[in-house]
Amino acid sequence: MLKEGIVINYPKVTSHLNIFITGVALTAILSLILEYGFYLGVKTEALLHRLDLFIVGIFLAEFFFKLALAKEKRAYLIANKVDGVVIGVFFVLILFINKLFTAPELAQFLGRIGIVSPAEAYIVISQGYILVALLLKLPQLNKALLILKLNPSLVVILAFLTIIGIGTMLLLLPRSTASGKETTFLDALFTATSATCVTGLIVVDTGTHFSLLGQLTILSLVQIGGLGL
Repeated sequence: MLKEGIVINYPKVTSHLNIFITGVALTAILSLILEYGFYLGVKTEALLHRLDLFIVGIFLAEFFFKLALAKEKRAYLIANKVDGVVIGVFFVLILFINKLFTAPELAQFLGRIGIVSPAEAYIVISQGYILVALLLKLPQLNKALLILKLNPSLVVILAFLTIIGIGTMLLLLPRSTASGKETTFLDALFTATSATCVTGLIVVDTGTHFSLLGQLTILSLVQIGGLGL
């Protein structure tokens, strides 16, 4: 998360930028859901890939733009060292994409997970960066909730309901269900609720009914609900 307290030269500019970045973050989430949750045509996927690259550019520009506005550059970099490390790793991976495919064993492994060319690797790395960047922005949402001064009990209830709602929608995505299976709204809602509350109850066989995406969603709900909340 970018520490806003370090950027003090142009607070109004930073405030407007944060609003814009929030919109970009929501667009990024929608783009990833569309690409990995639905069966899309080649042209649509190509369009979403271009959108992903545009989003990566905006996230990178945000970091360096706020660095330029910061009165104390070193303090800004120290306060945002996690963001800096993530960006550094991203650039290193991009620079060495072509070399990843020169090692036979590594190229074979990448091929098994569907990455058969440097171009595809570039897209996957970019999407990985988007996902990490979104996770790093979650504390900003926390900060916004604190400003509302909600009752702690109400916050916990809303958190569970929000996670269950998001989980239900993710389980209803076409790619979350195994081929030949169909997930109803009630099945998705019950599965998401059970996973979030870690009850162990199921209405469909998790191992055969859901695809890898669906299973990862359920595991994430267990992690967030049982251990996170």
